[in-house]
Amino acid sequence: MILSSGGPYSGLEGSPVTFTATARDPDDDPLTYTWTFADGAAAIGAQVTHTFRDDVPDGWNATLDVEDDHGHMASDFFTVAIANVAPVLAPLADVPPGGVQPECTARSERMYRQVGGFTDPGRTNGPSA
Repeated sequence: MILSSGGPYSGLEGSPVTFTATARDPDDDPLTYTWTFADGAAAIGAQVTHTFRDDVPDGWNATLDVEDDHGHMASDFFTVAIANVAPVLAPLADVPPGGVQPECTARSERMYRQVGGFTDPGRTNGPSA
């Protein structure tokens, strides 16, 4: 069996990445494509999409296994580079769904309070106020 997982693959945290494989079986048997990602997700098909919720320093490991009807299998191992995405600041007093609502207070003769919000698709570098 001849197999190519395509790539190299890269994307942005929180955005879908499309994976496309090609394989050829000498007997022209039907093939099953199984993608396994290090974040615990899996997908089946010659072309699939997957969204990585966060970036990691050395990229996400992934595996493609292709199997024919007779149990013959070929595998390919690769890394997916996912880049960090900068947080998005919402206009003051407009908190996006799932965003953090910070409170800013400046002291002077009068109290001033303004509310805003921001989101970040990454889990390890998520919003904090």
